[in-house]
Amino acid sequence: MRICLAFVVAAGVAGCSTGGVAAPAVEEAAPTGPADGARLFQRRCAVCHGPTGEGQEMAFGARSANLTDASLQARVTEAALLQVMRNGIGRMPAVTGLREDEAKAIAAYVRSIRKP
Repeated sequence: MRICLAFVVAAGVAGCSTGGVAAPAVEEAAPTGPADGARLFQRRCAVCHGPTGEGQEMAFGARSANLTDASLQARVTEAALLQVMRNGIGRMPAVTGLREDEAKAIAAYVRSIRKP
C-alpha cells in the first residue's frame, strides 16, 4: 500500500496523471490569527501544555506552564513568547520547524486563552 501511494504521488509530481502537464502546487494559506494558532497549538504544543493550555504534569516530575494564567500573560510579551518557542526555556525545548507566521499565530492564540 505504501509503495502504491508513493508511486501515485511520484507520478502526479512527474505530470503523468495530467497528460504530461504538471499539476499546480497547492499552497497552504499562511496562518493569520488565533483560530489558525489554535490548530497549530493542538498539533505542536498541547502534548505538553494540555489541550486547553492550562499545563499538565510531565513525565519528568515537573508541570508545564499554565498559559491561561493572567499573571503569567501580564509578564510575558509577544516577543518573549516567540523567543521561547524558537529557543526553548528551562526544560521546554525549542519548537523546531515553525515558520515565523506560525509562531505568531500560536502566540495570538495563547493571548486569546488568557483567563481573568
